Amino acid sequence: GGGPPPPPPPPGPPPPPGPPPPPSSSSSPSTPSKGGVKSRLKAIFWKPVKVADSPSPAKTANKSASKQPSPAHQPSVPGGPQQSLGGAGRPTIWSEVTQVKLDTEKFEILFKEKPRDPKVKDSTMSPKKQTISVLDNNRSRNINISMTKLPAARYLKPAIMHMDTAHLTRDGIETLQKIKPTTEEIAKIRAAREESGPDVPMASAEEFLLTLSSISELESRLKLWHFRISYESMESDVACDMVYVKGAVHALETSNTFKNCLGVLLTIGNFLSGKDYQAFHLEFLTKVPNIKDNSPHKHSMLYHVANMMLDTYPECSNLHIDFADVHKCAKMDFSVFEQTLAKMEKNLDESWEHLRKIAKQDSSKELKLQLSEFLGDVMERIQVLKTVHRRLQNRYNRILLFLGYTVEDARKVKMEELCRMLSEFSLDYRTIYGKVVSSRKKKESMRKKQKTVGVTITGGRRTKDGTDTTDGSKPKQSTVSKPSETTANLDSSLLANDAGDQDEDSLFTAIVKEAAAPKPQGSKYRRKRPSQRRKTLRRTINSQHEKDAIAQALKDQEQKANA
Repeated sequence: GGGPPPPPPPPGPPPPPGPPPPPSSSSSPSTPSKGGVKSRLKAIFWKPVKVADSPSPAKTANKSASKQPSPAHQPSVPGGPQQSLGGAGRPTIWSEVTQVKLDTEKFEILFKEKPRDPKVKDSTMSPKKQTISVLDNNRSRNINISMTKLPAARYLKPAIMHMDTAHLTRDGIETLQKIKPTTEEIAKIRAAREESGPDVPMASAEEFLLTLSSISELESRLKLWHFRISYESMESDVACDMVYVKGAVHALETSNTFKNCLGVLLTIGNFLSGKDYQAFHLEFLTKVPNIKDNSPHKHSMLYHVANMMLDTYPECSNLHIDFADVHKCAKMDFSVFEQTLAKMEKNLDESWEHLRKIAKQDSSKELKLQLSEFLGDVMERIQVLKTVHRRLQNRYNRILLFLGYTVEDARKVKMEELCRMLSEFSLDYRTIYGKVVSSRKKKESMRKKQKTVGVTITGGRRTKDGTDTTDGSKPKQSTVSKPSETTANLDSSLLANDAGDQDEDSLFTAIVKEAAAPKPQGSKYRRKRPSQRRKTLRRTINSQHEKDAIAQALKDQEQKANA
């Protein structure tokens, strides 16, 4: 039983070869061509995925009938790991996609990968072209950056020659003034060009400077053009400042609120100082908001000034509105204002000199005529501005004397300092003035509410005695009688029934019985205030129930007397 195992049976004949595979409609990495030589196709670098089968009944029956191959015999898709789309029983779009017939020969020709020839360095390649560069790196870089903001070179020279603002603006002119070439730079560029020859190109920065140097009187043209463009804005700024100064002077002369406010301050100041002054320095206006009273609220003197202004001059404004131009003048610097006029006059004289230089080099009479007319017009405008400035200065000096300054003090007071002081005072006054007006409106509202307290509201007008006047007639007299009338009616009724002390005794007897009568059930005794428990005789007998009790007591007393 322990012998060797029997030898295995001899192998059978090999299986017959299967049918050839069907022609594939998709191209493979290598496809045989017509000559039988395989050509390599271009790689598309895609990633195939495994599509789940559709859960149709036919496929389910075929799947159960057929034998599933083992994982080792399942075909694999080249190109990486497979991914499964969808889930069990969940169809995907790929289950509805149908492949089409493909012309493989055509696509083989179109997508055949070409053989790559190894790159061989050509030792005969020409070296990098050299350019003429004589400027340092910083200068060259600044010029190249500025060139991006300027028009092309073919437009630049004609624009400068004819002063054409369509191609070059004010910013462009200022840029050209910063990067304009110097005499030394032009000399270096020309010397380098002569040494290298005309075949060697120049760098962009050097070529740009050489183009600018070809313009005659470049500096004079740029300065004259810049003055021509910037004069309008300079004149507008100066004119606006003059208008504000004129408005500020006019406001100080004509503001009734400012005059009345100074009068109230003078009155309070004379009372506190015990003197009778006629004026005070305007520097006192800066101290008014800091002077406090002794009240618990610590109101400033400006608070009392605002109250007196509302009581005495209710038509006055809050002063801040009247000083609109004063606020603008407070932000100016009049020393710069005068310097601007002097600079404009200086630039005008230089422009005349630049025009003479350009006229010697340029034969264009039309441009010369236009520039001459412009400079003549500017000369007249500057003279007008200087005249207006001189008159405004005289008006300012007069307003200082009008405000009480002496001649010596007026020379030391700058207009921006005076306007700043008055602007701050008007701002403080407006704040206090608004608070006082708001407080008065609130008090008036409370006063109106208090007038309606206790007033009966009827269908018609409201009256204090609770009567209705809807029908337009006079208010009816109240049915509530006064205490004196009630006592008189009571005495007359007592005398009508019986006279003497018997009536008084019966009256008190009826009152005692009414007070001692048991109260109806369900009413709970509630303690009242002492003022509500005090009932006088007149108030007690005023009710109808008590009158009936008194009348019954008198009737019983009369029956007893007759019996």
